[in-house]
Parts: sequence; structure tokens; C-alpha cells
Amino acid sequence: MGCVAFKARPRSQSRILMLGLDYAGKSTLLYRLKLNERMQTSPTVGFNVETMGAGKKDSATIWDVGGQDQLRAHWKDYLEGTDGLIFVVDGSDRTRLGVAGKELRRVLNHTHLTGVPFLVIANKQDLPRTVALQEIMDTLRLKRWHDREWDIRACSAHTGEGIAQTRQAVAALVKRAQLKKRGLGSPSLVGTEHKREAPAGADCPSGNGSPSASEIRPCPPTATHTRHRQCCTQD
Repeated sequence: MGCVAFKARPRSQSRILMLGLDYAGKSTLLYRLKLNERMQTSPTVGFNVETMGAGKKDSATIWDVGGQDQLRAHWKDYLEGTDGLIFVVDGSDRTRLGVAGKELRRVLNHTHLTGVPFLVIANKQDLPRTVALQEIMDTLRLKRWHDREWDIRACSAHTGEGIAQTRQAVAALVKRAQLKKRGLGSPSLVGTEHKREAPAGADCPSGNGSPSASEIRPCPPTATHTRHRQCCTQD
């Protein structure tokens, strides 16, 4: 796999990259988000591209790139021109979270993704023994990313659990990406101006097992990693 040639797209349309290890359920999630249906998919060799959004101003092309070990070395070929990143993890596989975190950090540290907002989606919440969001956040070291906005959601592409909230989070990511394209999403301003205190007993994941869809409260488009930490952790 060599250099990737991207089709021209409207300047107003954002380009969102969807990455994650193999068997995280990226393609199934992509079509669940777009069509709200469970599609029969096979491991992606190369990439899938879909457009999401109702109008030109809020539409985005989402590039779903294969996550097999031999393909991850070529992720760098897809990074240029990326406005937002969706990183999908298997929320039921604790043993591979360390590898997922390493790959996520490698991508986010690339010069093409400097300051690019990202969304982590913990998929496969329908399976037993899912990992709590707090543990996923800690293992992926999400709190280290002070230079950009980020969020995390849990869902099941198989059953549709949590898909509505995840779709809202994807829409918020697209809005953040569009703001960044227009130079309106300065992390230094966002991190202070929109910082809010979460009320005691706010809808926070319990930390015991994976939260249900009712426990996952969508943050507004202007929410930052700082606000998410206040909403969902006890530090």
C-alpha cells in the first residue's frame, strides 16, 4: 500500500478518519451510524468511505481504514488533511487495550494530526465482561491530551445500544473539526472559556462494569476533555 490519492471534496466538508485495531467492529459501527442497521461485514483490507450529515455545512466523509497488524504501518498515509479522528476499541477485550493505546498515541503524535480533535468509541458493549469507561480512559492515557478536544463514548454496533448518543458525539466531532478548519477552535481558549463544574451526583459512569446507554450523557459540541473529566471521573 503506497501513497493514498484522495478525491477532491467540498471545502466545507470535513474529513474524519476512523481507526482502531482489527476486530474492533469499525465497519459495522460505520454502517450502524450511517444507516442505523446492522450490516454483515468482513475485515477491511484497505478502506471504506462513507458520507454522513444532512447538509453541506455539517457533512463529513468518514474513512474507515483496516486495522490488521500489517496495515497499521500504512495508517500514516491517510493522516494528511484529516480534520477529526474516531478511534474504535473493542470494549470487551481488556488484553488488547494496551496495544490500542500505543497505536492511538502514535497516530495522535504525528505532525498531520497536531491539535486534531478525536473521539474514542468503546464498541461491543453487548458482550459480557466489558471494560469500564474509566479503565479504558486510564489505559489509553486520554487525560494527557491537553492540546486538543476529545471525548469517549460506549455503544454496541451489533444491538444498537448507545448508538444515538454515539451519533451525537460524532456530529459534535464534525462541528469541532469544522471550527478548527476555520481557525475558530483554539485549544487555549476552549480549555478555559467552556470549563464548567459538574454538579454533585451528575450522570457519571459508575466505574463498575460498562455504563449502560442511559448512563452516558452526551457533552455539548463545545465540551472539552477538561469538562468530560469533570463529568465522568472523581479526580
